[in-house]
Amino acid sequence: MKTIKGVLLVLACVGIVQAAVREPVGVWDFDPADPNAATQGPGLVLVGTVQPAEGLDEEDAAVQIGVGSHFICPHGMAANGGGEKVNEWTLLVDFRYPPGSVGKFVDFFQTDPANSDDSDWTVHRDDGAIGIAAVGYSRQAGFVTAPDTWYRMVMPVDNVTRHDLFVDGQQVLTGNPQGLDGRFALEDVLLLFAANDGDDNDIIVTRVALWNVALTAGEAVALGDPNDSLFQDNKAPDVNAGADQELEMGEGGSVVVALDGAVADDGPYTVAWTQLSGPAAYLTRRVVSTNRAIAPAVAMYTALGRLNAVRNRPRTAPPMPKTPARNPDSAPPTRLVPMLARIWNELLSSRKIT
Repeated sequence: MKTIKGVLLVLACVGIVQAAVREPVGVWDFDPADPNAATQGPGLVLVGTVQPAEGLDEEDAAVQIGVGSHFICPHGMAANGGGEKVNEWTLLVDFRYPPGSVGKFVDFFQTDPANSDDSDWTVHRDDGAIGIAAVGYSRQAGFVTAPDTWYRMVMPVDNVTRHDLFVDGQQVLTGNPQGLDGRFALEDVLLLFAANDGDDNDIIVTRVALWNVALTAGEAVALGDPNDSLFQDNKAPDVNAGADQELEMGEGGSVVVALDGAVADDGPYTVAWTQLSGPAAYLTRRVVSTNRAIAPAVAMYTALGRLNAVRNRPRTAPPMPKTPARNPDSAPPTRLVPMLARIWNELLSSRKIT
């Protein structure tokens, strides 16, 4: 009987991380010493004046913005969503308003760079609901705000399909989108806390962030409340995909190999084997980090596969991929492991198999 052998090679090492929220294009933390300064992205331009205010705690900075004052935000986002303006975006605001603003409109932003009409998003003077008439108000879901209470507002916008509102990690409005390049499409700048008619009453702000995408509901929920950071460490789980393996199989038959891996992490996490290339192999899940791979009978091949481990519920870190390494002896957290695939001559070495 002719025997077919294949040496399975470990070819690379990589860390696999899934982040809960994509990275914003702009973050502003409103230090009274320099309220225009950006934590990330372009700086703001203050029109008028602001006053220092108490933040979330003794270490947090905030500013109070009154009637007639606002910030110009040159966001730097390119047109998207199939239109000539920014049609897909997300705004986050950590805010509260003083008792003196109760019974008045408290405005969040104005999409008209000339500030020639009313604001486009507000706290309603009648009941403290958030929204605007054309899109809807949070009172539809029974949510209204109260003075001297910190809130995190997250508003994902896709002008074609959705205009939603989340407050402190809870969805409080499924609004009516206003159309491609319509009222909520952004030009080169966004005016923060602006209105042309004196309705921009006092508001206290500690953070604003912008994304050039409409965040998913899961991402908006993950952002939580004002005490939750946008950026937290989210390292890849420590994954070992096991040793290289050598196979033997009868001519014209197939072979079954167990792919055993181990994960060291506090979890919860999800693991999966993935075939990267070559003749198809049939994978059968047996335990969390073990699969059976049934290979076709091929004269010459190497097998390449990968064991991924992903934390199920990270908070807000952006993706942090690690650079692949070609040396398996220096493997960091996760190892790419052989599975079944690819013609011998296409990989790192060649060898006759008889």
